Amino acid sequence: MREQIQNLKNEALARITEAGSIEELEQIRIDYLGRSGKLSKVTKKLGKLEIEERKKAGSVINQAKNTILETIASQKNKLSESARKWFDATIPGERKKSGHLHLVTEAIDEISNVFEGIGFVRVR
Repeated sequence: MREQIQNLKNEALARITEAGSIEELEQIRIDYLGRSGKLSKVTKKLGKLEIEERKKAGSVINQAKNTILETIASQKNKLSESARKWFDATIPGERKKSGHLHLVTEAIDEISNVFEGIGFVRVR
């Protein structure tokens, strides 16, 4: 059981280090730690073991889960830092529109559009 858990942990760590995006990291987390993940399936088998073996295997599983989560978090930080390096602060930002029409002006325009649809002409 321990060997199986260690193999799953090593397999997950290898996939994490090879991941190239945050989406891949999230998929790896789901594959190993999700509800129907590989480590979760092993955890479900703990009930069939004896008490002493269950304690030992449970601690190994918890260590593996913590290691995987820590590695995923550090890899996410590395990926997000590399994304920040490509940020160009000299590019001008988008300006928001300042101000708006007065509410009475908007109402007059709306009423005028209704009457123009009927056939009237607005003279200013």
